[in-house]
Amino acid sequence: MLDNKNYLTIGTRIIAPELMCPPFGYLVVESYKPSGGIWTTEDRGSINANPWLDYLSYHHSTFYQKYNPNGVKIELKDNANILIVNDISTIYQIQKKYPIISDKDNTPNKLINYHNLAKDYDGIFISRDLIYKNADFKDWCVSTLVLFNINVIKQIKPFTLSYYEDYLGEFEFEVDKEYPYQEIKKISDEYLELFYNYNKEFIKSIQAQRIEKIKFNTYWEFNESLRNISERFFKKRHDGFERIAKYINENIVPSPIENTDLIQPLTMQLWNENYDYINDIYTRNLKR
Repeated sequence: MLDNKNYLTIGTRIIAPELMCPPFGYLVVESYKPSGGIWTTEDRGSINANPWLDYLSYHHSTFYQKYNPNGVKIELKDNANILIVNDISTIYQIQKKYPIISDKDNTPNKLINYHNLAKDYDGIFISRDLIYKNADFKDWCVSTLVLFNINVIKQIKPFTLSYYEDYLGEFEFEVDKEYPYQEIKKISDEYLELFYNYNKEFIKSIQAQRIEKIKFNTYWEFNESLRNISERFFKKRHDGFERIAKYINENIVPSPIENTDLIQPLTMQLWNENYDYINDIYTRNLKR
C-alpha cells in the first residue's frame, strides 16, 4: 500500500474519463513504460519538492521538451489497488505473469503487457530504487505512479505554474493559481453512445484494410501496420469524430481544445475497446 495518497500530474488541468488514455497491450515501441494512463509523482507539500519538477530543474533539455505550466493535484481513495515495484525480482514476476509475445517463436520478451496488468491493478508505482538498479527502467527518471483506473481518484485540484531561473542556473517553480477541489464526473451516456457509433466505423476501417491477411514476422511489424491504419482513419475525420470533439469541448473542458489534441486519447480508447479483436488477429497471424 502506498504511504502517500497525494500526487501531482504535470502537463494538463483536465482529468476526465472521456479524455483518459487507457494502457494498451500492443502499443509500446520497445519501451518499458505503459503507453497510456495518468502519469503522476508524489505531492510532497512544496511544489519544488516534487520529484518530476525537481528532475526538470536540473535537466534543461528535458525541461524544454516536456514542461507545461498546467497541473492537477490528485488525492487517491484508500482502496486504490496499486502494484508497488521496488526491486528487480518483482519485475521478473510481472514480466512472467504479463508477457508480450513478440515473434513467431512465441518467445516472450522483457516488455510488460500493461493492458492485462491493468485488469488486476489500478496503477503501478515504480520506485527510484528500481530505476537505479535496472537500466531497462532508466527512462522512468524518477519514482512514478501511473494510474490505469480513473475511478480510484477521490478528488482533484487543478493549478497553473510559473518558473524562474535562480543564480545557479536551476529552475524554481511557483503555483500561480489553484482551482477548487472537484470530483471526477462519471462518463455520460451521451458520450458512450457517440463513442459506440464511432467505434463501429473504426472496426470497419480495420476490416477494410484486411489486416488479418497481412503476414507479420514480429510484433513490431504488426504494431506499425496498426498505427498506419489508425492514422489513415483519423485523417478522414469522420462525422463521428467531429461530434465527439464538439461534445467534449461543450461539456468536458473549461475552454476549447484543438481536435488534434483529441486524437491520442481517442486512438487509445478505440484500441483498448477492440483489444480482444486486435489481439486475436495478431495471435492467429503468429501461428501461421
